[in-house]
Amino acid sequence: MNVYSVSYNFPSGFLWGLAMPQGFALDRGNSPLLYQLRERSIRSLSVTLDWANFEPLKNNYEESLIESTRALLSRIRSQNMESIVIFNTAVIPQWQNLEHGRKKEFFVAEKFNFVTHLANAFVPYTGYVGLCCSESAYTSDREMKAEVEIQNDIRKYIRSLSESVKVGTVLLSPAFGKNSGRIGGLFQSFRRNPLQDSEADFFGISTDETAYNGIQNIFREERKPLMMLSDRLNFVSPQERTHTLVDRIYDLWQFYQKGWPIQGYFSDLNLSQDTETLGFFSEIVKANALGLSSDDPRLPEKWIRFLKE
Repeated sequence: MNVYSVSYNFPSGFLWGLAMPQGFALDRGNSPLLYQLRERSIRSLSVTLDWANFEPLKNNYEESLIESTRALLSRIRSQNMESIVIFNTAVIPQWQNLEHGRKKEFFVAEKFNFVTHLANAFVPYTGYVGLCCSESAYTSDREMKAEVEIQNDIRKYIRSLSESVKVGTVLLSPAFGKNSGRIGGLFQSFRRNPLQDSEADFFGISTDETAYNGIQNIFREERKPLMMLSDRLNFVSPQERTHTLVDRIYDLWQFYQKGWPIQGYFSDLNLSQDTETLGFFSEIVKANALGLSSDDPRLPEKWIRFLKE
């Protein structure tokens, strides 16, 4: 029987990683688990921090949570692994809603205070910081401009703490769908690219099926590196996750082939539940390439046909 194979190679220095499960930081960083990840060649982790968890009351921060997260980031670095810290300011604390309502001038001062307060604790332990666009920014040009301005101010502050850290914008996937929100999708409705004035070092984007038109619209004007974050494989049945992983990474390689700067891919695989898929992912990470063979029983039939053709 003839065996057909192909290898899709990625750029040198590409960040292959996993999305850290929510709540993992509460355990102050599980060193044995981090060691297991290193044994599987995983060298990068994305850690998402929700605003509501860290500042449940105005100007009152959960210092124990900050300390446990700092310990986690320190342990990640001690394992010679890289982290990307994502501040999810779309998860708005209850006191914000009570004090302002969701649309009160986009909480500019409060958001700046929150991110910069935590940045002082975390920046020494990470090389990448991601700032999420809040959902309330998707309703008008004015609010999107305010979002870009506050992120530029936060970026300047973080870069004052460390010249080497990269600070990027993480775009929430609902912004890209043709039917998302009242405006029909962020990049289908604005007259120009709303990120044109962004000073971000990179963009982070979810790789679900609605994202690709939005990604292409960004890169018509922006040439900044792209991070694929949280590909939502946990929404796919366990039997389909390896197949879906192949599809997502192949799509990512297509972006790279088009000449777009690609910097990293972070899957949301679970170490204990996705053993087979994680093993396949480890092979990709080690090779820095998506290697496919027609005799691999993990591949779906459509990929077998593709290789033979």
